[in-house]
Amino acid sequence: MNIQRQIVAGLIFLFGVAVIITGMATYYTGKQANESEAILKDNYNSVVYTKDMLKNLSENDEAKGIDFPAFEKALKLQQNNITEKGEKELTDDVTMEFNQLKHDKHSLEMISSLNKAVIKVMEVNLKGIEDKSGVAINTAQTFFTYFIVTGALFLILFIFIILKLPKSEVKNDD
Repeated sequence: MNIQRQIVAGLIFLFGVAVIITGMATYYTGKQANESEAILKDNYNSVVYTKDMLKNLSENDEAKGIDFPAFEKALKLQQNNITEKGEKELTDDVTMEFNQLKHDKHSLEMISSLNKAVIKVMEVNLKGIEDKSGVAINTAQTFFTYFIVTGALFLILFIFIILKLPKSEVKNDD
């Protein structure tokens, strides 16, 4: 094989490796972005809704009582945002507790019970965020490992190609 063909073969090889590395980077970056988006989209909203419900319960004063329309608005949003296993049942418990509280608006026992039910919904979603974050971290670590292995193989092959070229063909005779 003459020097020109060896150089062309080496350049084709380098181009192929660059395409593979770019493809891997694109795939894993996209996968990482999708997992991160799912974490925020699915569970973050539920945490916000439960925070709003808890805030409403904690701002209960004797004169005005609980702002039932604001609590019900957050509850309806939560009912339409079920994302985790067991979350529907917990949200149903919050709904039941809320409906009971509407009949006895000043019962501290019912307010406390409703507060505990809302916290359970929040905990399920925080656990979901934690679990999905673990998956996202695992994906990032996998990408990093693949990237390092591919880069190391590329470096080894590149060194092999350089050493394979006969020095006599590379030298320029003047």
